[in-house]
Amino acid sequence: MLWEEIIGLRSVFSKAWIVGGDSNVVKNRSERINCSGIEKGSKEFGEFIDKCKLVDLPLVGKKFTWIALNSKHSRLEIFLIKE
Repeated sequence: MLWEEIIGLRSVFSKAWIVGGDSNVVKNRSERINCSGIEKGSKEFGEFIDKCKLVDLPLVGKKFTWIALNSKHSRLEIFLIKE
């Protein structure tokens, strides 16, 4: 539902824009380790990125932005840009 809301805003803001923050969803399996439900929401998130023609800015430094005590790792913080 959130992705569709943002897609609707795309037509209002036609200039360059950025979407960033803690997404709580990953685009693909390589962005999580030891986590269940990896595919949950990933397809929709990828479709959102494609529809909006967003570019995922690569991280500098560590691959994962969230690490739990039980060895779960995820890349949750994400910054997407549209030029």
